[in-house]
Amino acid sequence: MADDPLSNPEFRFRQRELDLKEREIATKEREQGRWLRNPVFVGLIATALGLCGNAYVTWYQNIKTEELAHKRFQYELLEEATKTDDTKVAAARLEMLLSFGFIEDPNGRIRYLIQNPNQIPLVPEHNHTDKPPRP
Repeated sequence: MADDPLSNPEFRFRQRELDLKEREIATKEREQGRWLRNPVFVGLIATALGLCGNAYVTWYQNIKTEELAHKRFQYELLEEATKTDDTKVAAARLEMLLSFGFIEDPNGRIRYLIQNPNQIPLVPEHNHTDKPPRP
C-alpha cells in the first residue's frame, strides 16, 4: 500500500492546494460577473450613453441652426435685391450677389432670372412713412 497515492501526505497536500485554487478561481469568476449587475455600474453606463446622446443632439442642432441662418441671410439678400421698380436693376443686383458668392444657385434659377429680367418678381418699394400705403 505504500504505492497508494492517497496515503502519501504530499499528494493529499497538493490535492488540497489544487482544490483551494479551483475554489479561488470560481470565486473570482463569480465576482467578475457581479459588477455587470451592479446598479451603480448600470447607472454609470446609462449616464455615459445619455451624455453621448446629448452631445450628438447639440452638435446636430448647431449644424441645422447655422444652415437655417445661412438660408435666412440669403433670403434677405434676395429680398433686398428685388426691392426696386426696375427689373434691370434687380438683375444687376442679383448678378452681383451671385458673383460675390453671397447667394447660392444650385439649380440655376437665379441665373435664369438674370438672363430673363422680365420674370424677376419685384418687391415694390414703399415710402417709409408712418402711414401704410393705400391699396
